[in-house]
Amino acid sequence: MKNPFSFLTKSVDTRYSLYNSVGRHSGDYKLNPTDGLNWNETSLYLNKGIAKRAEKISETEFLIKNIRDEKVNTSHWLNNLLSRPNNYQTGNIFWKLASIYHDTTGFCVIEKITNNSVFTENVIVTELHILNSIGIVINYEKNDQVSRIKSFTYTDPHSGMSREVPFENTIYWVNPNPKNPLEGISILRAGMQSLVADKETSNQQISILKNGGVVDGVFSFKNVLNAEQLSGLKKDYKANHANSDNAGTPLFLGGEATYQRLGLNVNELAYIESKKLLTRDVIAITGVPASVMGITEDQTYANADASIRIFLRETIKPIVAELVNLLDWKLAPKDVTIDFVNPTPEDIDAKILLVRAGHEVNAVTLNEKREMLGLTPVTDGDDVIDQNATPVVKQGILVHPLRNKEFRQVYHANHTKSLASKQRLFKAELKSYFDGQKKRILASVQARKQVKVKTLADELFNVNLEVTLMTPLLATMKEIAIESGQEVMDIFKIDRTFNYSTSIDTAIDKRFKFFATTVNDTTAKDLSKQVAEWYQNNETTKELVERIGLVYDKVADYRLETIANTETSAIKQVATMESYQQMGLKTKIWVWSPGIKGGVRDAHQAIDGEERPIDMAFSNGLMYPLDSSASAGETINCECSV
Repeated sequence: MKNPFSFLTKSVDTRYSLYNSVGRHSGDYKLNPTDGLNWNETSLYLNKGIAKRAEKISETEFLIKNIRDEKVNTSHWLNNLLSRPNNYQTGNIFWKLASIYHDTTGFCVIEKITNNSVFTENVIVTELHILNSIGIVINYEKNDQVSRIKSFTYTDPHSGMSREVPFENTIYWVNPNPKNPLEGISILRAGMQSLVADKETSNQQISILKNGGVVDGVFSFKNVLNAEQLSGLKKDYKANHANSDNAGTPLFLGGEATYQRLGLNVNELAYIESKKLLTRDVIAITGVPASVMGITEDQTYANADASIRIFLRETIKPIVAELVNLLDWKLAPKDVTIDFVNPTPEDIDAKILLVRAGHEVNAVTLNEKREMLGLTPVTDGDDVIDQNATPVVKQGILVHPLRNKEFRQVYHANHTKSLASKQRLFKAELKSYFDGQKKRILASVQARKQVKVKTLADELFNVNLEVTLMTPLLATMKEIAIESGQEVMDIFKIDRTFNYSTSIDTAIDKRFKFFATTVNDTTAKDLSKQVAEWYQNNETTKELVERIGLVYDKVADYRLETIANTETSAIKQVATMESYQQMGLKTKIWVWSPGIKGGVRDAHQAIDGEERPIDMAFSNGLMYPLDSSASAGETINCECSV
């Protein structure tokens, strides 16, 4: 009996033949230039990898150097040629296209256009043009011993016109084929089996979706279906079950029927897993890491950053070096050479470790360390720093005054005494401000005809107004800064007046705005909480007054002391750093203090006596104690100094 579903077996047989037609077992995949370009167009991950390689190569920064003195020659005609090869393409586009041809077809032929004038002593290349690899045929000049390339026959793919281009008029950038070194081999060649398998798997999945699913098996009916019944069954299936929109829709059949499985289902084909395998193969083919291609699965920032560095160092840099050597050979006159800037990014962490190691063993000068960090040299920065030297004065400029332990103890004693005095002053003025603020709020409550409103807290306390009313404290902060800066000069016995400069004035203004806004935001939140509870509990006006009192009791008990200590210490450190700059001090030393309250930060105590260049952070990441960029955990009640 003829199988009523015999029309379905054709797709199964066709699919099997399709796999055999691409040489599933033979592995014999031919790849001409057209094939290479076509694969690049149709394979997503491959296209992404090739494009990333080309993109990085196109970013190459060429350097034209004089042979005589090895200095960069920015006025040489090669600079313009490499950055503007012709009237149609910028350097980036030109070298990107050259890289794509080189990778996908195995070679790139670049034609040189010269001035060819009898009136010009030296031949100058005026233009470069890439010849489409599809239209290239190599012409050999043979003799008894070796084959040489004589010329290229170039047929323009668009016009169909052919011409012969002498080999000496070209730059032949080739990825040599070991079987025939004069001809190129595409980087795709070794991965063709994976690419073909992926293409066929993708085509199969598309066909499955278009046809309404994969042929898993056949139904056999006890009673033979006539032509009309079979036609109706096909029509019903096409209408209700074909195409991806109807995927998974149950199929109900009348009569007695049995199902016999024939093949694998979609899950068993492991389509997604095959895509992952292709991705890994493309990474191997192109040398482009997953993170660069935008595949972030299982990637951390550290891993991605490291893989990008490796990609630029191990993949891009050798290709650029090969290209530049070729250009130097084929383009550069005898008086210059072509070089390039290393595309591998600098490892900043490694550089800092190198600077630190040199500093700790007195192996480098301050200016050598600054040069390693990309900074400009400073006056008197060419002496090697002796870590065990006593305080000295050289040409009126202070050098390391706090290295001497005894002197540091005297300095610390003066610092804490001065700080305590300034904290008392700042605390008194801050208390006066808070007392006035409390009176203003209570007066506002008493003056209201209607107290019981939800928005009472906002109406009683205006943060912007309170910040403005705190402005008199700014004058006190500036006074503390001037005194602190002068005290440092005095204890170092420098006979000069501290200059309250524009830079320190800007720093104090910024500190005041931050401090005033933060303090009043905290007070506003505390008041809002008390007013909300008062409103919710339906309490009296007298109880509201008591709750407002609780807010300012907290100020008196804890906040006042903390704010005064922290802000005074911060101002003093800003002024000290400014004083160091004015004295010409080249380094700074962390001086630990347990604080008036006896609070100890182990991390701060651990770096007591640590020395750093004036513009380099300490090992805890702070430029100085109470650095404005530090967290509250590093600054509250801190009384350390530099």
